[in-house]
Amino acid sequence: MTVRESLIFNGLNDVMKAISLLNPEIINLPLIQVFQTVIESLGKYNIMVILDNHRDEQCGGHELKGPKQNTQDWYKYMQQGAEQVSLTFKGKLVFEFHWYSFANRQGWESGNLNQVCSASSTDVYRKVGFLLDQYPLFMSEFGINQDGQSIGDNYYIGCLLAFTAERDIDWNPGFMATISSIVPPLREAWGFNGNGLAFANGSTNSCLEVLGNGQGVQVGNSTICGGPSSKWKTVSPTNMQFSSQQFNLCLDVNPDGKTLVTNPCLCLDGCSNCNPESQWFKLVNSTRQIIM
Repeated sequence: MTVRESLIFNGLNDVMKAISLLNPEIINLPLIQVFQTVIESLGKYNIMVILDNHRDEQCGGHELKGPKQNTQDWYKYMQQGAEQVSLTFKGKLVFEFHWYSFANRQGWESGNLNQVCSASSTDVYRKVGFLLDQYPLFMSEFGINQDGQSIGDNYYIGCLLAFTAERDIDWNPGFMATISSIVPPLREAWGFNGNGLAFANGSTNSCLEVLGNGQGVQVGNSTICGGPSSKWKTVSPTNMQFSSQQFNLCLDVNPDGKTLVTNPCLCLDGCSNCNPESQWFKLVNSTRQIIM
């Protein structure tokens, strides 16, 4: 079947006319040949193609999905399909997974965010995260309503970012850069040893010191580090909220989005209808060179 025949068969006459006008060289080619041409063209620009089209009412396409799906056919025909477009699986094995808020929409919209994020992250790790011990893991599908109107999506994406950053899961860096403050290369290195938040600046070690409710934190020197005001602990199921051991105050992002303060810890009582995200801080291992 050619591109023209396929478009006409699916009632896409306007698309057929547009392709005839703008890309006449492919309109009469077989579909598989056009697919090969597109992949080769994208490859010249180092764009990776993921063979992951669904076959259901929601997405349409050709993934082996439905009541007759089985592991044997999946491995057999997905490999054959990939090799038809000049790909090979020899020596390659990468696993993928999908994660959307609708997997637990009620929880994200009305549950305690600390508890929901912790439970969801644990569930994802139980189902697929363990693969990272031996194989690459690619998060090929995730997404949010980017107009900001979905409460569940707004809450879920922060949790997802923390999960993927901590475990070094591959993603689409262009999209993540539009919704995330995770921008490499790292310019500062922080560490938490279960007792203190330390900031390493070359050969100099500093620490965060709490001053009081609503006040900015202070970077202390070695004479302060280790004292009561510089000791912290994690206090939520997500392990992303850091509380002063001297005061019942958590590290928080000031409303200006540029400075750190300490405020009463949020959402630790299990209640819903609260948002602790400004107090979520994820420390991750880095293999990047620190630029000072």
